[in-house]
Amino acid sequence: MSDLATLEPRRIYPDFSQIVNPEPCNPWPASIYTGLLAFVVTWFAGNVLWPAILGSGPMDQRPRPPLFPEELLCVPIMAFYLAISISRRVAIDNAAAAHAKKRNELQMEAEMATKRARHLLNWGMEAKIGLRGRLCDASAEITHAHEEFEANAYGPFWDAVERAANSIGDFQEDVRSLGSSVEEYYQILKGRIHTFGPFLMSAADIPDSSGVIADLMMLVRRGQTSFSFANIWEHRQTRVSIVRGFNTLGEAIHGLQAAIAMSRRSLVDTISSQTAAFSTELAATRELIDRHASEIIKQLKRQ
Repeated sequence: MSDLATLEPRRIYPDFSQIVNPEPCNPWPASIYTGLLAFVVTWFAGNVLWPAILGSGPMDQRPRPPLFPEELLCVPIMAFYLAISISRRVAIDNAAAAHAKKRNELQMEAEMATKRARHLLNWGMEAKIGLRGRLCDASAEITHAHEEFEANAYGPFWDAVERAANSIGDFQEDVRSLGSSVEEYYQILKGRIHTFGPFLMSAADIPDSSGVIADLMMLVRRGQTSFSFANIWEHRQTRVSIVRGFNTLGEAIHGLQAAIAMSRRSLVDTISSQTAAFSTELAATRELIDRHASEIIKQLKRQ
């Protein structure tokens, strides 16, 4: 099985190439040479430098330097190299901590993006199935309204009309939300290392609502041409609408068709453009994953 096949599907992976791994090195290299250097300096001072300055003679008769005997020359050298070693150790520890922090941030950000992308996909599937349900509910309310009309039930007739309009309004809102979700989904995946596929949505998945809207308009017209029903309508049409996106019921009934057409066109355009861009980028993403799959798996195992 290839490394690519072992990666979890529908997941965004952190791009650890954004951070530079700290170079492994010995934080105490100077300490190895400190003793040798101090010994050489001491030997040179005691056996070469001072005899050259003070002249020859028995060692015990040579004058000693008044302030800094050669045995103490190694002290500042050792202190200097010890300070360098400690500073280097601190720098390495800080670099390692910053590296670990950045890795955790990338990992958490990738996990949050994965959850959001999965949520959008799942919601999109539910909304796609629910679109037909919205229209079916509207059709059922229109049928019920016709029955109320035949029974001269003025109030229940317009109640059914309002419920039908509300169902169609929910349909329009779902189409609009799907367009936003599709765009957000592809924006999340753009430029990332991931194993997601395209958003499973096409123009064919959007049911045609024109027939249901036409039935609703004919139903409203039927009520408006009846004097008794029209009196009730005059009070209803200015009432605050429960249809999302419209202020009044009358505005909703007459504006739904245009709103749905606009939302549908926007969704189709978004699906077309984003899917094409995703397909182009997906080939490069798959190549990148295939090339770095082993490293991705290795990095994730360290978590």
